[in-house]
Amino acid sequence: MITSFSTQVGTPSPVMPVPNYDDLFNTLLQAIRELGGSAGIGEQEIRLPQILRLTEKEVSEIHRGNRTKLSYRLAWART
Repeated sequence: MITSFSTQVGTPSPVMPVPNYDDLFNTLLQAIRELGGSAGIGEQEIRLPQILRLTEKEVSEIHRGNRTKLSYRLAWART
């Protein structure tokens, strides 16, 4: 994960917590493997943040309207 330093010295803060869709391919495949070789959208959206260690705030960040960035980017990764 790419990090930068916040105003508190030595405290890393994520630059881009939710990866772009093309950076989600391998993590998505990993999640599907861990879930037995197939997984519904809901299962994927639960397992990926766990693998990526995303916070609840990062997972719930809105892209547009009421859709989250994670949901939007995962939809593109699945195409």
